[in-house]
Amino acid sequence: MLKLTEDLLKKEPEGLAVEFVKHSEKEKITSTQIRKFYDDLVLLQSKVRTGVNFEEKILPLIRMTEAKIAYSVGRRVLAKLFYDRISQYIQRIQTREDFDNFILFYQAVIAYMKFEEIKFELEKKDLKQINMEKQGFQNNYSYSRGGARR
Repeated sequence: MLKLTEDLLKKEPEGLAVEFVKHSEKEKITSTQIRKFYDDLVLLQSKVRTGVNFEEKILPLIRMTEAKIAYSVGRRVLAKLFYDRISQYIQRIQTREDFDNFILFYQAVIAYMKFEEIKFELEKKDLKQINMEKQGFQNNYSYSRGGARR
């Protein structure tokens, strides 16, 4: 069961995003990769809205998404950590309401991932600049009038 709470939409996805981005230096986990699975889930959600029986027709396909994630891990295009964390949430889906809440949760994970990726890149650039300055490398070039050096 997935209850719609502030933790489900803020604290948990933000924590996962931080964990995924930090882990992505070892194994691949990017917001682009996880968005692919989100798109599949949104298609299933649109089928639910057409009145299809959730338990018989949709829930098995949601479980299939877990298998698709496992396949990506097996192909080494996605880190096992992502499978381990997301499958815990997929297993909690029992009703249409749980599924709708999971979709919102997943949206939040993607959003925080994008934010954390940018934040992480900026931190890496700042550290690189600091290290270069410590080693005596500085950009002393001034350009004016067509790019000529002074």
